[in-house]
Parts: sequence; C-alpha cells; structure tokens
Amino acid sequence: MFIFSIDSFNAVQKELQYEPNTPGLSRFGLSAFGLGASISTRGPNEELDKDKGESKFLDFQLSYNSTKWGADLYVQQYEGFYLKNSSEVGGTTTYHLFPDLKFQHYGLMGRYAMDNNGGFSISGLLNQADEIKKTAGSYFLVGGFRQYTLETENSMIPTPLQGINTEMDNLRKLSVNTLNLGVGAGKYWVSSSSFFIGAVFDLTGTYGLYKYTLTNGEQNTDYSTISYSLKVGTGYAGKKWRTGVSAYADATTLQGLDRTYIKPQATAFFLYVRYVFD
Repeated sequence: MFIFSIDSFNAVQKELQYEPNTPGLSRFGLSAFGLGASISTRGPNEELDKDKGESKFLDFQLSYNSTKWGADLYVQQYEGFYLKNSSEVGGTTTYHLFPDLKFQHYGLMGRYAMDNNGGFSISGLLNQADEIKKTAGSYFLVGGFRQYTLETENSMIPTPLQGINTEMDNLRKLSVNTLNLGVGAGKYWVSSSSFFIGAVFDLTGTYGLYKYTLTNGEQNTDYSTISYSLKVGTGYAGKKWRTGVSAYADATTLQGLDRTYIKPQATAFFLYVRYVFD
C-alpha cells in the first residue's frame, strides 16, 4: 500500500491522508543469489470502488542483499488520489477526489554491515532466501539518494480547507532531491524448534534541496528532516520446509509550506512458503 499525508495542516485538521485507488494490488517477484526484482500489478477495473476515482501507477523495485552489502532501487509513479479521511473534512459522505494529482519517487539506497560476524541476513528475515541461523545481529550504515515530485494542475487541498494555508492552496509542484544518511540495526531470534522472529530498523537524516512551484511564483530552499524504515519477520526455518510472514514500512518526512510536512509511506505484507531441494 502507498499513501502520503500532509501533517500539521492546522490546529483543527492535523492530517490529510491521500491514497491512490489501487485495490487488488499484487506484487510479483523473482530472487536468486541475493538479487531480487518485483513489480506491482492491479486486478480488473471491475474491482474498483468508483467513488474513489481512478488511479494509474507504476511501482518497480530491485534489491540486492548479502551479509555485508545491500542496495534498493525504487521507481514509483502514481496519478489520481482520493482523500482517505474525507469524512473528517467538511462532514462529507463522499470522497474528495484529486484525479490530476501525481506523485513520483525515484531512489537508490545502500547499506553496509559494520559488524556482522554472525551472518545476519535481511533476505533471510523477509523471505528466507538465505538460511536463518542464530546470530548476534548486525549494525548498518545506511545512505543514498532519492528524488520526489508532487504535482497537480489544481489545488491539492480540499475545498472546505482552502483559505487556511494559502501557500499550500497555491502549491502546484514540489520537487526535492534528497541525500539520506543514517544507521540501522537488525537481529533475529531462533528457537530450538526452528521458529524465529526478527526485525531491522533504520533511522536516517534526510537533507533535501526543494523547489516549490506556486501559482504566483517559485521558491527554492533546503531542509533537513528525519525518516525511518522498519522490516519485521517471523516463521519456521526448517531444513526443507520454510514458511513465514513479513512486513515492512518505509516512511519519509518532507517539508511542506507554512510549517506543514508531507509524508509519503509505503507498506507491504508478505506470506511465503519455500521448499529446499539441496
């Protein structure tokens, strides 16, 4: 699931939640030798809730993880959003729609294990592509570059709230290039009966060069914010049969206008079963 929010909009309306209409979303992927690639697809249009409008999207991710190095490539493009918490805005029973609202994210993030003598593996945690075994865990140095664009032909603020924050009313495009640097830690625990649970948490500082395009001109500035990602997994790590569930959340904090924050967030949930032939 992908969603972004505008936080700290005003004292009454703390958060606005924007979500694309992408029901029946499935992710297909392949992994081998530490390299994995996946792409998302959507079910037939008959499954759409027409009250939420229509959305177009491309969501592609490529990753590589070993016990020492890791890298993630992101290509995300979404067009057409509805306001998820519309009922809180103006007391409406219908959704506020933003069919021309576009969000794009391109990024390359890497990690380096500073202490991993026990062989902790992120691929093992998420889908047991690597063998799960007892380990003291690992500490990571995390960094990379990301580019975000939020663009619309009309205001992205719902009509009942226009006039409160005129800068956000007039915002037509936000473009930001970010440098991200931080640290992470990961560990899993394995029982004598081969059941395990584990997690990886990354905390990064995000320094961004911003360009705001408004109806009355442009603004250029730079801001620093804090972002995070969390990956968790649990399951059974047998000699032949391996199964489990895992999930991740990746959240970035970007600076909006007039003390607001724009927070894109991607979450996913996986269920898998593996059989080992050798």
